[in-house]
Amino acid sequence: MLTRAFIDKIVRDLVMEGFVPGPQDKYGAAPCRDSFIGYINSSLYKDAQDCNGFIPVLMYPFAGVELPNEIGAIGNMRIVLDKKIDPSKIAVDSISRREFNIDME
Repeated sequence: MLTRAFIDKIVRDLVMEGFVPGPQDKYGAAPCRDSFIGYINSSLYKDAQDCNGFIPVLMYPFAGVELPNEIGAIGNMRIVLDKKIDPSKIAVDSISRREFNIDME
């Protein structure tokens, strides 16, 4: 199950490992704060929406800055739906352009 605590742990772990969030200007979203990109299976859409602090893209301060299939943000991670991602994992992208597949708790 996708939870805010799980997302926060991923972000903390990545930062402690030396990975930094990607600057949003590379995505054409300079007004958004730097963040990681989390790709989840579409079946987890409701879980993401139910996470504490979920911000839907419609609530972003600037229109048109969302990534394709982005549904919103949870903490310091923007959430993008992708049917190809295993429903038991989350794939995370950082400035390093390295993708991490992380098992759900």
